[in-house]
Amino acid sequence: MRINLDTVHHLQLGQLRNLFINDAQKNDHLGSFFKDSCLQAEFGYYQQYVNPNNTIRYLKAWLIKPHTDYPNAIYLDSAGVLLGYDNGIRTFR
Repeated sequence: MRINLDTVHHLQLGQLRNLFINDAQKNDHLGSFFKDSCLQAEFGYYQQYVNPNNTIRYLKAWLIKPHTDYPNAIYLDSAGVLLGYDNGIRTFR
């Protein structure tokens, strides 16, 4: 399988910042905590498994986080859609 990848992005850093702050507020009530802090943005390709047969789709996306691993969010570059949010909290049974 051949994949043509490019590095042209659509979302701007200000848009990503607003998306992350809104989702941090919605999920963890931390929006105000990140309002005046620096965030890290990494642009790349997100590997998404589409079905149980492990068919893979590659999406241009952004990983946004503070200068720690959590919380983090991944956004689809073409539309700003949230692909995943992780606050680092794990529960074990």
